[in-house]
Amino acid sequence: MEVAPAGILLLFCDRHQLVAGVCGALGTTAGGELAQLTQFGGLPGLFALSAWCVSCFVAFSFCTRAT
Repeated sequence: MEVAPAGILLLFCDRHQLVAGVCGALGTTAGGELAQLTQFGGLPGLFALSAWCVSCFVAFSFCTRAT
């Protein structure tokens, strides 16, 4: 394993921070909109959707794990 030059390492970190920031902003916006929908169940419905998405992600990660 090698250490990347400082310039490349900073560029690499900047991209990851950009993606994380954009995804966080989009998730916050979508969650706020979904929590306001009464047809969706409001805030409890948003929590239920979140729990379902997390369980699907965990199940998928266990199913695709290399042995």
